[in-house]
Amino acid sequence: GSWRKVDLLGNIILNSSLRVKPTNTEYTIENGDISFTKNGIYFNNVELKDRKGNKGMLSGVIGHRNFANWTCALLINAYDLMVYDTYGFEKDPFYGTVYGEGFGRIDYTLENGFNLYAELKSKPGSSFVYNSTSASGARDNSFVTFVDNSKKKPQGTDNSRKKSGNYKTVNSKLNLEFILDVTEDLHVKVFTNLNTQDYIDFYGAGKVNAIYDEKNGFSMHGTLGLDRGTYKFTIQDIFPKDFAIDRGSRLLFDGNPFNAGLELTTRLRLPSVPLVDLSPETSKKTTAKVDCVMNIGGTLTKPQLVFDIELPESNEEERDLLASVTSTQEQKNTQFIYLLGLGKFYTYD
Repeated sequence: GSWRKVDLLGNIILNSSLRVKPTNTEYTIENGDISFTKNGIYFNNVELKDRKGNKGMLSGVIGHRNFANWTCALLINAYDLMVYDTYGFEKDPFYGTVYGEGFGRIDYTLENGFNLYAELKSKPGSSFVYNSTSASGARDNSFVTFVDNSKKKPQGTDNSRKKSGNYKTVNSKLNLEFILDVTEDLHVKVFTNLNTQDYIDFYGAGKVNAIYDEKNGFSMHGTLGLDRGTYKFTIQDIFPKDFAIDRGSRLLFDGNPFNAGLELTTRLRLPSVPLVDLSPETSKKTTAKVDCVMNIGGTLTKPQLVFDIELPESNEEERDLLASVTSTQEQKNTQFIYLLGLGKFYTYD
């Protein structure tokens, strides 16, 4: 064809690399079968490898009209493939390395922008960290730009050519939908206070639907059941303590991912606490294991804490003794703080 209407036809075997900027993942292509037709570039089951050697398969077409008016319809099948790989809170309030199994579709037209749809199951080695104190989720979609050749002007017709060139940069729209099957292979860490380095650190499982669109931003819906984990909590900015998360605790997503609902039961076990401080009639040699229990409701941004105390291996008489001095929530709070701070019960005069 002419210089303005070039046709490129044929096949190539491609050995190259591909970097996906939004997810910071890079894939190598070895002996990839690529076909060029009049209006498209076809990927014929091209094998992808991430930096760990995990594999995926790319197929589909990038369409064009004489290398303008670009479109895209691609399918990626992932087999333990690295699908996300970022580090630190530099630009976004989250980072991590996630391996997934499943598939993803990437569709693009100039009118509709990018539409990404994926169904993924987390695989071993996955980890994800996010800062719940920052709700500034990424809304900038300028990471994808296109040069619209159809807007190119003949040379010499525009004096601004020297300053800005003959091209119009087109920022793409972006819509995402991820159906996530979160398994206990995924390690999640949620910072609840960066100043004190408080966090919820857990493994869990559940179905989560994550959606991004330009109008509404980022949202998540679903429930994660926590299997095990730790809640690092600093009480009164003095006592940093690690509480074990009870199995059956939950995180509930109903929109804003930085304001997820909490249904957590956590506990810190003190191995040997004297019971004589509860009653002078108790032998000084009598000690017991004590669980400082913290029930956490509300949301990540406004957690509601309720303190409790349990004697997991004590007899009924010792439990009755504890109940007699913790009959009100105020008394429980006092004993709870005293136990964490000094490792003993508070003695009432």
